[in-house]
Amino acid sequence: MIKVLLVDDDFLVRTYLKQLIDWEREGFYLLGAAKDGHEALQLASAQAPDLIITDVCMPVMDGVGLIRELKASGHPAGIIVLSCHDDFAFVKEAMQLGADEYLMKNDLDANYLIEVLNKVGNQIFRRHNCGMTKKRIHQLAEIGLEKLGCDFVVSLSEGNPPEEKIKAMAKEAGVSSPLASYAFLILKIGDWKKRKEALNEGERVVFQRSFLQMCQTALEGARYPAKQFSYCFQLSEAEYVVLLDFSAEVSTARKHQTLHMTAENLCRFGERYFNLDLLEGSSTIQSGIALLPQAYHQAQEALQHRFYDEGPIFLFDALSPFTYQLPRPAEEFLLQADRQIIKGPVEELEQDFAGVLDLLRARRVYPGLVRKWLKAVNEQAGIEQPDQFYQAIEKITDIAQCHQPYWQKAAVLSENYREGTHPAVRQAIAFIQKNYTRPLSLQDAAVFVQLNPAYFSSLFKKDTGITFSEYLLQCRMNKVKRLLFTTSRRLKDIARQSGFYDYRHFCKLFKMLTGKTPRNYRQSMVKENNTATFH
Repeated sequence: MIKVLLVDDDFLVRTYLKQLIDWEREGFYLLGAAKDGHEALQLASAQAPDLIITDVCMPVMDGVGLIRELKASGHPAGIIVLSCHDDFAFVKEAMQLGADEYLMKNDLDANYLIEVLNKVGNQIFRRHNCGMTKKRIHQLAEIGLEKLGCDFVVSLSEGNPPEEKIKAMAKEAGVSSPLASYAFLILKIGDWKKRKEALNEGERVVFQRSFLQMCQTALEGARYPAKQFSYCFQLSEAEYVVLLDFSAEVSTARKHQTLHMTAENLCRFGERYFNLDLLEGSSTIQSGIALLPQAYHQAQEALQHRFYDEGPIFLFDALSPFTYQLPRPAEEFLLQADRQIIKGPVEELEQDFAGVLDLLRARRVYPGLVRKWLKAVNEQAGIEQPDQFYQAIEKITDIAQCHQPYWQKAAVLSENYREGTHPAVRQAIAFIQKNYTRPLSLQDAAVFVQLNPAYFSSLFKKDTGITFSEYLLQCRMNKVKRLLFTTSRRLKDIARQSGFYDYRHFCKLFKMLTGKTPRNYRQSMVKENNTATFH
C-alpha cells in the first residue's frame, strides 16, 4: 500500500482530498497532512511517505521550495503538484525539478484523482529501490496496512522480540521514524458490546473507520506543547493503540504535557462525536526501539487498573503497582470453602468471601489472578463457566453479582447436608474430609460410622447422589487443583499430599477428568499471573 502525504495551506482543500475517494480501496494510505512546505519536510523525514501531493502556492515554504529540498536530500517520494489555472508557471518549474504529475484543482474529481494516482503509483513501483520486490509490494497491499499494524502491536505483546524484528515489523506497519522517544496509549471502548448489538455489519465497519479518523483528527488537529508524530492501529473491534513519537522534541516536560493532553483530547472527541465512554491506559515515555515491548506492556497494565479505580485515563507513572501474589486469606478460603459449606451457615462463608474481596482490593492484586482465583472457587463447587465469563468481569465490584450462582448452590448443598442427609452419612463426610489425604477405603468409613459396608455404601449413594469412591476422588482432585493453583510444589509431591500414592495412575485419572495433564492445567491456571511488571 502506497503511503501518501497531503500538503496544502487550505484546510478545506485538505479535507476535500481526504474524503474524495476511498484511499485504501485504491491501494493508498493517508499518513497525514501538512499546511506548508516546512511542516511537510518534517513529516516526510519522520514518516517516509511514498507519494507527496502538494499545493504550489503556500506560506512559509511553497511547493517549489518543498520539491527542491526533497530532491536535494535524496528523498525518493513521488510528487504530484496541485495547481490552479493562474499559477501554471509554478507547475512548469515544479515539473522541471522532478515532480511526476500535476492535478488542476478546478477540474478535480474522484475519477481524475484516481487516474493520476494510478499513473504515479506505477512510476513509483518501477523505480522503487528499497530492496523490496514488486511482488512483495503487491503482497503488502493485499494484506493491508491495517493488518500489518495489528501484527506489529501483537508482536510487542508476545515477549521480547529481537530488535531487528521490531524494526522490520514497524517499517511494514508504516512506522518509519527512529522512535528515539515515544509513548503508547491503549484505547478501549467501554460500552462496545451494547453498541455492537445496535449496529449491522456494514454500520460497524463504517463506525470503526470513522473512529480511526476521529483519532487521527484528535492527534493532529490540536496544538500540543511538544512536537510529535502519531500512529494509530486497530487491535480489535473495541481496542485501539496509539504510538506517540516524540523524537523531534527535546523538552521532557513538554513531552509529558503532550501525552496527558492527547489522552484527554481523545476522550473528549470520543464523547463529543460518538457519545463513547473511552478508557485509556498510558505508558511512560521511553527511549529506543528495543524498549517498545516494555512500553506497550506498561500501557496494557495501566488499563488493567480500571478493575479497581474509576477512569477514564490511567497513566502508568501515576499508579500504584499491582501485587502478583494471593493474600493468605484468599488461599485459605479456597482450601476450606467446601468444608465451610457443609458446616454452615453459608452466611458466614459470604462474610469471609466479602472480607477476601476487601483484602484483594486493598492490596491491588493483579486482576488476572483474581479472576483465576474466582474460577478455582467456582470449580471447587462444581460450577463450570467458560473463560469468557471471567474475562467479562472488568471491575472488582462486578464479582458480587456474577458470583450469585455459587451462593445459590452453596445454600442448597448446606441445607441438603443438614436436613436431608442421614446422620451416619454426615459423619462419614466429615471423616472423609479429615482423612482423604491418607489411604482410605469404604471399609474404613463404614467401621467409623459403625454400619455394615454394603448398607453404608447404598446409604451414602442415596443421600449424596454419588458413590463413596467418587466422593473421595472428588475431594482429592479438588485439593490437587488448589495446590496446582496456589503453590509451585512438584507434581509428584502434590499428588502424594492429596492422597494419590501411585503417580502414573494419578496422571491418567487427572487427564481423564479434566482433559489436561497436571502440568498443562497448572500452566493454564497461572498463565495470566506471570505477566511481568515494568516500573
